[in-house]
Amino acid sequence: MELKSKKSVLTLPCCEQEGYLRISRKGLKHFVHSKSACPCNWKPESPEHLKAKVTIIEACRESGWEAVSEFSENDWRADVLAVQGRKRIAFEVQWSRQSYEETQYRQKRYKESDVRGCWFLRIPPKEMTDYDKSLVTNKDIPAFKIYKDEHLNIIVQVGQRQMPLKALVAALLNRKLRFCRHIRLKPKQEVSIFFRIRMLEMQKAPIRLYRLPEILYCLRQRA
Repeated sequence: MELKSKKSVLTLPCCEQEGYLRISRKGLKHFVHSKSACPCNWKPESPEHLKAKVTIIEACRESGWEAVSEFSENDWRADVLAVQGRKRIAFEVQWSRQSYEETQYRQKRYKESDVRGCWFLRIPPKEMTDYDKSLVTNKDIPAFKIYKDEHLNIIVQVGQRQMPLKALVAALLNRKLRFCRHIRLKPKQEVSIFFRIRMLEMQKAPIRLYRLPEILYCLRQRA
């Protein structure tokens, strides 16, 4: 493309807006933005963000998937796009804060392009978290909370477990980790459930324990 030609249009990848080639007084050639009502908010990626993308790409390729960094199509751009046949998964690493509305909007654009989106969030929006700030499982927006450990490894929180990012991505691609609406108890696991009871009722009613298969309920029976 001849950038000096008036017929040519240069689109900058950082914001998809028009730009042009400029030469500084010292002869340095560089690209700049054309004047626009929408300023570019692009910022350099953090080392953690870059490391996460490299880790995801490695996991994808080792699992037999093609992986492309910063793949763009229509009106979306994925940190990493994993492709296997007709299946496409967009992995997004959000190390900085992002609103729930923005996350919903970007996920909707992926769905419209028949792409499955998977999010790794360091600071999840409050609309996606529970009272203890853990992520609430959502099939429409698959997301996991990530953090950096003392060895600078990126770790993913999966329920009560922690997994390395690479292992988690591999488990997803190999269908070893799936969405589930119900909690399944392991064999011989016991769960105690307690109810608040008024003092007067405690004086009148004796305590009785009922053991059901694999689950222990603690109940008080009224007199």
